[in-house]
Amino acid sequence: MTDPTPRQTALAAPAWRIAVVGAGPAGLALALQAAQQLPRAEISLFDARPADQDVAADPRTLALALGSVQMLRRLGAWPTAGVQPITEVLVSQAPPTVRLRHADAAVRLSAADEGVPMLGAVLSYGTLVACLQQAWQAAEAAQPQRLHSRFGQPVNDVRPLGGPGAVAGGVEVDAGIAERFDLAVVAEGGVFAEQARKAVIHDYRQTAWVGTATLADATGLPVDLVDVGRAGAFLALEVVRGERVFCRDDVAADRFELYVLARAGDLLPFERERQRIELGSSA
Repeated sequence: MTDPTPRQTALAAPAWRIAVVGAGPAGLALALQAAQQLPRAEISLFDARPADQDVAADPRTLALALGSVQMLRRLGAWPTAGVQPITEVLVSQAPPTVRLRHADAAVRLSAADEGVPMLGAVLSYGTLVACLQQAWQAAEAAQPQRLHSRFGQPVNDVRPLGGPGAVAGGVEVDAGIAERFDLAVVAEGGVFAEQARKAVIHDYRQTAWVGTATLADATGLPVDLVDVGRAGAFLALEVVRGERVFCRDDVAADRFELYVLARAGDLLPFERERQRIELGSSA
């Protein structure tokens, strides 16, 4: 027995009714993605603006990461004109929190260094929305039985059915006429802007580096990259004896340095004995 293919899995998915509220970049991209990934789903796209409104004239600027560019290309919704590739990114702070001897600390990311054509792209909001809307309308024309545009229909309310705690009751979308959907996604920033939202913030205490750190050029000194947590006790001791230039958490760094010092102190008698034996055997 073979595992089902992604296409077979998609065809076996329930025939959901999905409402996407908002035909901006997020809403249009979601509707297109759902149309491709859920071939049995019925998808309705709501927006207060009329379909013939000239969205291409919106001059607001967007900067998209490479992953977003790749996704839009897969959706067939990436503009061929009016796009400026991002080939280099400089990450710095003014005034800098870290000062090296010969330069201010900064991180420079380059598309050439990463082996990609671009790190992302800059384009106008209107250019992107016009391209996404064109792709959505083409998909709708090809599958009118399950893809529906509801332009010019502002959504007044979205509420769950079945009372508090309902799981399988679906949701009701009120755009002049109340309709039931299995899922409603609010992708409109303006319609519900007045509603109170609960701030959800979580610090995962993770730091990611993408690029190449050329500290030797910045400091004028030779630089070695050492994972101190996995280094031997006395190599780690030599590292923590140096000057600390930057760290994310001073308290955690202080605790780690105390651990390194204590570990080296505990192992010092054995290290001296090891050196004595090695020196004695080589004499």
